[in-house]
Amino acid sequence: MTQRLNWVIVGGESGPGARPMDLAWARSIVAQCKAAGTACFVKQLGREPIPQMGVDYHDEHTSRGFPLKDGVFVGNGRMHLLDRKGGDIDEWPHDLRVRQFPEVRT
Repeated sequence: MTQRLNWVIVGGESGPGARPMDLAWARSIVAQCKAAGTACFVKQLGREPIPQMGVDYHDEHTSRGFPLKDGVFVGNGRMHLLDRKGGDIDEWPHDLRVRQFPEVRT
C-alpha cells in the first residue's frame, strides 16, 4: 500500500538569523500540493521574503521609499512586511493566501 502526504505546512523562518524565503519555493509547493490533491497551509512568509522573478509587485503607490503592492514594501530584492514574522496573511500576495486543512477521515 502506497502512503501519501495528506497535509503540507509551508513557512519561512523568523527570529534572529532567519534566512530569507524565496516565494518561488512557496508557490512551487502550493502548486505541487494542488496537483497531488494534498491540503496545503501557508503559515508565514518569514522575515523579508524574496519576491519571485517575473511577478510584478509594483504599482503606483509608494511608502518608506519602497514600491507598495498588497500592503507589502518591496526594495533591495526583498519584501518588507509590517509583521516581523511574515504571519499577517493580509500582507501576502493573494496566490499564497492558502490555508487548507486535511480531510478528516473516520
